[in-house]
Amino acid sequence: MITRPGFPWSRIPNSLVRRRAERGVQLTFDDGPHPIHTRAVLERLAKWNVQAIFFVVGKFVENHPDVLREIVAAGHEIGNHTYSHEVASAWALRAVTDDVRRCHAAVERACGVPPKWFRPPLGRVNVATLTAAMRCGYRTMNWSLDSNDWRCRTSDDAEKCAEAVLHEVRPGDTLLLHDCHEWIAPILDRILPLLLAEHALK
Repeated sequence: MITRPGFPWSRIPNSLVRRRAERGVQLTFDDGPHPIHTRAVLERLAKWNVQAIFFVVGKFVENHPDVLREIVAAGHEIGNHTYSHEVASAWALRAVTDDVRRCHAAVERACGVPPKWFRPPLGRVNVATLTAAMRCGYRTMNWSLDSNDWRCRTSDDAEKCAEAVLHEVRPGDTLLLHDCHEWIAPILDRILPLLLAEHALK
């Protein structure tokens, strides 16, 4: 089921944690890079001439640096999604800072382009993730609309997910998707042409 952030996440000002796009709809992809599914996403974004932000996990960057370079070569932006994708407690500042820096280093080694945006695993914004991001020179970006695409297990699930996104999306939304599972391709096939027709995509 598609969701929007609830309390207390919805009360964090956009100036502190950006959830709303400046214009149109912002597409963001979490948890890659993946050697198969990320490339399927890139093919579809190229077909429709759409740009996105990929929030990558450092350990997967180290496994698939060539895929990261393909993302950058296609003109998309890279975001930091930590090295380990472990959800940290609000007081684990040192551990979170180290995890963010380790991901940053992995991205720079792979493509030479430092990320500007940070997104904590599962979008869990807390004292540690906000402080770590600022210490490392990042702004934090979350989402305003979660597609829950990762829950899809069948083509029917993917169709329902796509329909829910198209029904719920509004101008200014930052849409959360994932480039690490097999059903992202048919979801994008369904939503991209209609999002382009009805909303300005970033």
